[in-house]
Amino acid sequence: MFIENEVNIHTLVIEILNVPNYDSYQNDMFEIILRNRNFINNNVGSLKLYIDNTLDFSYFDNNDKYIYIKSNLLQIIKIHQNLKKIVLAHNHFPLFQSLLLSKGCNCSNTLNTIILCEVNFNGIINLDKIFEQLMF
Repeated sequence: MFIENEVNIHTLVIEILNVPNYDSYQNDMFEIILRNRNFINNNVGSLKLYIDNTLDFSYFDNNDKYIYIKSNLLQIIKIHQNLKKIVLAHNHFPLFQSLLLSKGCNCSNTLNTIILCEVNFNGIINLDKIFEQLMF
């Protein structure tokens, strides 16, 4: 594989798009990040997660694509436990909520900023639990 040296990245940007044939690129991206943990070292300070508004996770926990994305994102968050900032963009709050409530999101010692951009909070529950978990 071409990855031999560690790189310093201050911000890791992950975009989940609804584009034909994009899934294979997305799968490759997850595989490269997760198989080569030394490629992107533990100094990533910010994670920016953008999910295309046209993606339909209407079945959420029963949707294979949703489960795959959530699982890989949780692993990436676990690897980078020194996160200082997370930017979550677009209206996929159930995915964001489950990521932030997960036991795998263990960055409460360093995380000091969460930016929610273009998120619809109608019908959202447990938001207080997310912030409580991050405080302790």
